[in-house]
Amino acid sequence: MSETSSDAFDLGAWLGRKQAFSGIAGRCSAADAICIRTIRDEKKYKAIGLTWDEFCKQRMGMSRSYADRMIQCLNEFGESYFHLAGLVPIAVEDYRLIAGHVNGEEVQVEGGAIRIDPQNAAALAGAVADLRHQARLALPAPEVSKPDNVRKPRNPKKPKQPESDPRWQAIGRLETAVGWLDTLLADASAMPDRTLLMTAVGGSLQRLSRIDRRLRG
Repeated sequence: MSETSSDAFDLGAWLGRKQAFSGIAGRCSAADAICIRTIRDEKKYKAIGLTWDEFCKQRMGMSRSYADRMIQCLNEFGESYFHLAGLVPIAVEDYRLIAGHVNGEEVQVEGGAIRIDPQNAAALAGAVADLRHQARLALPAPEVSKPDNVRKPRNPKKPKQPESDPRWQAIGRLETAVGWLDTLLADASAMPDRTLLMTAVGGSLQRLSRIDRRLRG
């Protein structure tokens, strides 16, 4: 077998693994990302005379930017990101805020840990929303420049935002959902069928409009 044939055979093996993992575990599985990284980093796509951009579109059905983002997430966060994101939709920016609480196959919470497992999906969703909200509250407030003639209050008081308050939990989860949808729609290949999403978003907008009118009333 020639070197070119060997390279093409090796590429086919890795691409086959990627397709198998995609079918079993979903588009964003850790094994999927590992296969994509191997194909890119070892330039296996060159065995069939394609560029990395062409290979992503023609052989993997995704844009180059989407494939590169998967590899970046794998390099930065490891496999844990994909294990958690496969059960709880979470934007990369939000995962970065709570990454310190993800330890291997567990999410560390106050009083214990929740194993990253399908049967714990509901508990994980609540934990991720709470951790994300707490992390955002801990971020330093942006500095706002004020005219010199404006006097600052002597004892500014910050509004209390108790972690157990269901209102703040709801706000955190709403922001997480919106951020996740925004991330998906940034890449058309990540959301090939938009009909179901459009229906869900339309219904949610109607309900949010009613809530907005009640808040303003």
